[in-house]
Amino acid sequence: MSYKISQQDIDTVKEKGTPVVSGTMRYVIPLDKLANKFDFINPKDAGTEWGNQSLKGDGNDILLLNGLSKEQIAKIDDYATKFEQEKHKPISDMHLIELKQFMSYLSENGFNDVYCSDKQYMESSLTANDKDKRIGLYARNKDAICRAAVLPLGAVYSDGQKEQQANVEGALLIVPENGRAEDARITNVPEDYSALTGEKVTSLVRLKADMSKQKGNEIDLSNADLSAVKKLNFRE
Repeated sequence: MSYKISQQDIDTVKEKGTPVVSGTMRYVIPLDKLANKFDFINPKDAGTEWGNQSLKGDGNDILLLNGLSKEQIAKIDDYATKFEQEKHKPISDMHLIELKQFMSYLSENGFNDVYCSDKQYMESSLTANDKDKRIGLYARNKDAICRAAVLPLGAVYSDGQKEQQANVEGALLIVPENGRAEDARITNVPEDYSALTGEKVTSLVRLKADMSKQKGNEIDLSNADLSAVKKLNFRE
């Protein structure tokens, strides 16, 4: 039986979790010349309210690609370079047919987290990795500092819309500073985060045990698979 993350767990991580910085980057392509509306499905969120994505075609759209490996980043860079050489314009000037071709390329090459927003979001909430380039890698500002805890393998979290699960050893529960349950999330790529002070990320098991001791109560995590926590080089 998988351990189910509760609101109390989120509150605990918000208060006592290890402060971490996100190194997660997303690839951003402004769509300056798109003059037509375009709807698509983000494969990662298919079947949820976030799966349906809509580009307005008003010159203010941006396309974002998330969760990319180094190889995938290189593929997008290569596609953008070839596009500019063949079309004599930057990839940000794609029109509708060219955008559809690009989206087909993404689908065929396993890019499964593609979504859209607008330039206002880009300017207010994202910071470019290379400030001299509009097209490329950006970090999300609000991801700068969060609280984290190592989860038991198999732990499950549901925000009421979709369910997430800790599928790898060392998976983290990430809670932003606002502490809102709907913004909490599980990441199965813990290497995307590093502790602010270089300390080890504390496990949820340890956090709950410590808080239980403070209150003089015992805690029951018998339904959790703790093997992953015990194997990791994390502070229990």
